[in-house]
Amino acid sequence: WSGSPLTPLMRAFPLKDQMAEWVEVLSRGQPVWELTRNVRGPLHVTLEAQGVQSVLLSPITVGTVNGTWWGFLRLDDCQAERRWSASELTVVKTLSRSLSSALRQDLRREALAQTRENLQSMMARCANGSR
Repeated sequence: WSGSPLTPLMRAFPLKDQMAEWVEVLSRGQPVWELTRNVRGPLHVTLEAQGVQSVLLSPITVGTVNGTWWGFLRLDDCQAERRWSASELTVVKTLSRSLSSALRQDLRREALAQTRENLQSMMARCANGSR
């Protein structure tokens, strides 16, 4: 966790424009991790300014089980350069999948509420029209 407010990565740096290879990996449902010193261009400047030495991004998806890439869970190591272990990656992927599932469930709940509202509105119009 950071002690100071950080600008969200997607707002500060358009990954799609500058790190297309990361977007490609994330959109396939796979995590991306890198040492800040190996990152080039504006993203390097952004991460370095935030004190990040290692970054890990794990995708969050919506839609079907292997749905559309919606965003990502970002973990930073600001203390040391970290080579993320297989067990750490497994935990982070599991957390991302749980967040994806919760997001899908929330979107389903919203869709059902909208459908219920539409049906109630149609029923009310039918009841008023039969008089």
